[in-house]
Amino acid sequence: MNTPKTQQAEMMAKKILKEFEGFRGKVYRDSAKIPTIGYGHTAYAGDPNPNKIKTITRKEAEKVLDRDIANVRRQIAKKLKVPLNEHQLAAIISFVFNVGIGAANKSGVFRTIRRGDFEAVPNRLARWNKITENGKLKPLRGLTRRRTKEAELFMRSPPLASTFRRAYIEEQRVMPASPHERRGLKSNTNKAAIGGLGITVISTTYEKIPVVSNAIDRIKTSTGFELSPEIGAGVIVLAAVGFAAFIVYDRNKKALEEGV
Repeated sequence: MNTPKTQQAEMMAKKILKEFEGFRGKVYRDSAKIPTIGYGHTAYAGDPNPNKIKTITRKEAEKVLDRDIANVRRQIAKKLKVPLNEHQLAAIISFVFNVGIGAANKSGVFRTIRRGDFEAVPNRLARWNKITENGKLKPLRGLTRRRTKEAELFMRSPPLASTFRRAYIEEQRVMPASPHERRGLKSNTNKAAIGGLGITVISTTYEKIPVVSNAIDRIKTSTGFELSPEIGAGVIVLAAVGFAAFIVYDRNKKALEEGV
C-alpha cells in the first residue's frame, strides 16, 4: 500500500539513487561486472533486460527507476515488520537497491533494525562498502560515500517526531525521587511529551486531510452536523492528546502504586 509516507520515502530514495547510480543510456557493466543500464537497472530487477537491449532514453530510465524503487520498497515491507519513518525507509531502499533483498535480509543491517537498535544501523551500513576483486574484499570510495549518505539519512528523524521522542525518553530516564514529585501531569517532561505528540499529530493529520475529510463526511451523513476540515482535524488532535495524557497518567499511577 502506497501512503504519503512511502511516497515521500521513495522520492528521497530516488534522489540518492540518481546521485550515486547516475544515468547511462547504453548498457555497461557495474563494479560487480553485472550488465546495467539507465539508473542502475539490472536484469534482476525485471524488464527491460540489459542483456537484450542496447540503449535507453533518460525518460524511459526515469520510469524504470520509479518502478524499481516501488518494487524494492515492497520487498522491504515483506522482510522488515519494524515501523520506519520516511527517512529510515528511504535509506534502506537505497541500500537494498544496491545489494539486493537477499543479501540485505541476511545482513547485520536488517538484524539490527529488527532488534530496534537504530543507533547501531550506521555502523552496520558502513561495513557494506566493499566489492570482491580477485577473491579479496576491496573498499570502494563511491560505496563508502553512499553508505555514509544512507546512514545520515537513516538517523535524520522528522523534527516534530524527534521532539516528542526526546521528551518521552527524558520522562522515562528522569524519575523524581519522591511520590509527591512523581505526580502525573505536573511533570514538565510529561507536558512536553504530550505537547510534542499533539504537534506531531497535527502535522500528520494535515498531511492526511483526505482521511479527515472522509471522516467528516461520515459524521455529516450520520448526524447532519457539518464540520470544517480544520475543526475536524482539531477534534482528532484533541482526542490523540487526551489519549496520550491518559497513558502518561496511567503509567505514573502504576509507578506510585508500586513505589518505583
